[in-house]
Amino acid sequence: MNMRELITDPELGARTIDFERITETVDDKGRAVLVTVGDNAVGIIQPAPGEELERLPDADRGKDSIMVFITVRLTAGRDGEKPDRVLHDGRRYRVSLAEFWPGDDGYTKALAVLEEETPDA
Repeated sequence: MNMRELITDPELGARTIDFERITETVDDKGRAVLVTVGDNAVGIIQPAPGEELERLPDADRGKDSIMVFITVRLTAGRDGEKPDRVLHDGRRYRVSLAEFWPGDDGYTKALAVLEEETPDA
């Protein structure tokens, strides 16, 4: 059994995970505009274990964190991309670390931290 089979097995807790990808585009007036596109994929979410939390940047270590195993490539941001967001239990988590395991059965192992919740204005 490979890892992708494990993270898509409902008996092991696999389910549909919603996530958001934020990209920067240019509007017709030449201004940068952030566009959020929602998507989903199958995977497993678990509480982040202590040894994984040590890998987070210092600013993220004290935040509520989750570990995500998912069948798509998530990003923690690179080359002008913003970090992806994972939606879990009505809360939004920012991907802080993402490791993609390539191949036909590719998947991502990601650590995501709870985003600051701001009151509605």
